Amino acid sequence: MTTLASLRFFDVVLWLHITSVVIAFGVTFTYPVIVPLTVRTAPRHVAWLHSVQGAIGRFVVTPSPR
Repeated sequence: MTTLASLRFFDVVLWLHITSVVIAFGVTFTYPVIVPLTVRTAPRHVAWLHSVQGAIGRFVVTPSPR
């Protein structure tokens, strides 16, 4: 049984690292599914989808001060 006292600093840092990688790059792996589905089911929303992809790229994947 794992208790809070046996939780090491390394484990916390490793969890933060893995979580941030999944948040930052996880959405990019869904694009090959989302784009064709949007083109097929709602072609008028493709432009909006690409603008959302750009916003995700700017603010989540590669955040930088502007």
